[in-house]
Parts: sequence; structure tokens; C-alpha cells
Amino acid sequence: MKILILINFVDRAHCPQRLLEKIEHIFSQSGAPFRLVKFSSKDHSIDAINEAKEQGFDTLVIGGGDGTIHNLFNLAFEKDLTFGLIPLGTVNALANSLGIPTDAENACRIILKGAVRNVDVGRAAGRFFTCFGSVGFDASVVHTIDPAAKVRWERIAFGYQGMKRLFYLDDLAPFDIFIPSSGKKLRGYSMIVSNIPNYAGFNFFSEKPDDGEMEILVFKKNTAIDYLFSAAKMGISGPKAGLEEDETLFRSKVTSFSIHGDKPLYLQLDGEAIPLSPGEDIAFDIMPRASRFLSPNK
Repeated sequence: MKILILINFVDRAHCPQRLLEKIEHIFSQSGAPFRLVKFSSKDHSIDAINEAKEQGFDTLVIGGGDGTIHNLFNLAFEKDLTFGLIPLGTVNALANSLGIPTDAENACRIILKGAVRNVDVGRAAGRFFTCFGSVGFDASVVHTIDPAAKVRWERIAFGYQGMKRLFYLDDLAPFDIFIPSSGKKLRGYSMIVSNIPNYAGFNFFSEKPDDGEMEILVFKKNTAIDYLFSAAKMGISGPKAGLEEDETLFRSKVTSFSIHGDKPLYLQLDGEAIPLSPGEDIAFDIMPRASRFLSPNK
């Protein structure tokens, strides 16, 4: 392995100097060739990735949270690199799903063992994602949350913003979903598609990140009581709920689907707000085991 390590230094609180020195020490002791870059902007990270690829680096280690992973993964996915993760965020959804410890030092040791797991990749609106995406209510929370509150209060900020958004459900336009594999057509107000079991801290899904498909959840009603009841139901039953459809909820496995809305829609991928053009259709495709991640779980 020839390793490029990109550490998110836009928010330095995630990686204090003492931890940075420990990470450098572990990789130095391993004898593996590596370069550590503390990036402070998108352009800085792009330059580092391109230069490393030209110099024969084959592994990109990302130090940051899920948002950092999503953005750097999109910059590097098509460059035929293997990815490693040093979880430095709040939720660390992908790392947790791959069995990567949240302790940064142990995560570095997992990387150096070099066990590769092929992970499914989703694609929508010209972006790649590895964990989940959503349209509607959940995405509106991501789009409207105050960035400063997100950094300061972390999960509490998302919970608070979610409760606030229940008073603005009229902002959510209905949309039509088509699933080619089953020929299913349905109308909904919110949708979540997930590649991993954990969503917002709850094991809602039965998905494995390398099983070649994802699980879709469509909310067919747009009232606060229906959202709260469905969330409670899924939180209690979790993946045991199975694939089902009732008057409020549709649940299924998918490898592709499309969404059409007559009015502007909210979209988020891996917790990042994705802008859409008014009336833009969204095509979701799942690419089975299309990426390589260093992980203790194969």
C-alpha cells in the first residue's frame, strides 16, 4: 500500500494536535509509505488526491465525519483507489456499519492490516453515496439546519430541527416513485433509501453494505402524527418489520428507482444537502460492490 491520508482541518476540533501526532506515529512505525495532508478546502483536497494518484498512491485514508467521507469519496471514487476511514465525526455511520472502531488509533491499525471489503455504491443527481439518501422530510431537515448549531450541538441539533420541521410539512411536495424491477408505482411525500442498518441512531434496516441492493422506505402520508408513529414503529421493530406496505408506509428492496415531482424537492445523500433544479427528476442506481474499503469485516 502507498497511502494518502487526508485529515479534515476545516474544523480542527475533530482532530487535535495530540491525536494527529498519534496517527502520524502509527503510520510511521508501520513502514508503509504514506503522506498526511491536513486539508482546509475542497480545492486543497482535490490537488492532494490528483497529485497522489499521479505518484502511484493506491489508498486514500479519510479522517473526518460522514460529510467529509461523502465529499472526498465523490472526488476520488472513479480514480480506482482503496479507501480507509479514521472516524472523526459525530455519527460515523459508514465506519460503524463496516465494524471500524471509532477510536482513531485502532482505526489506523485496521487500515494497516489491509483487509478489503467491497461496498455497494449508490448514485443519484450526479453524486455517489455509500450510506443513505432521502427525499422529503428528512432531507428538509438537512437542508434547513443551522450549520453552527450542527457543529455545536451535533445530534441534538438534528433532533431539534426535525421537531421544528414538523410544523412546516406544507413545504413538502408529493412525488411519484417508479421501481423498474417490480413495476411498482406509488406516490409519497418522503423517502429514505439505505445501504446500512443504522439510520439516525436506530437500526431501522436489515441492509448489509455489500449485498448488492438497498432498502427503500416511502412515507405515503404527510402528517406529523404519521411520521412520529412510523418512526416509533420502526424504532421498536427495526429490521424485523420486514418488507411490507400499508396505508402509510411502503418498504422494499431495490437496485434502481426514479422519482418525479412537479414541484421542487429536497434531497440529501449521506447527510449532505444536494441542490436540485426545479422539476428535476431523480434517478437512483445501485452499483453492487463497486468500491473497496479497508475493514475488519469482509
